[in-house]
Amino acid sequence: MLRLTLLEFPRKKEGGAGIPSRVTAYGVYMRVKVASKHKLRCDVLTGKKVLVQGIGHVEEILVDYLTKEVAIVIIADSNEDRGY
Repeated sequence: MLRLTLLEFPRKKEGGAGIPSRVTAYGVYMRVKVASKHKLRCDVLTGKKVLVQGIGHVEEILVDYLTKEVAIVIIADSNEDRGY
């Protein structure tokens, strides 16, 4: 079983760009692939189950990357209004 934790930092109130969601999501996606290659000896995520906990801006983009690779994505979010 692979387990990765995504930590996000809030945007600065004044100045700075904060963390761009697309870049952060891509970084997490690549970390998942590296972890898969290390643990499962294969970085292809097709058919692999991936749990995404919480579905904010970064996670929405991450899910897009994962589904394009035909991973089986399971989403868990305590906010039922998200519509996923």
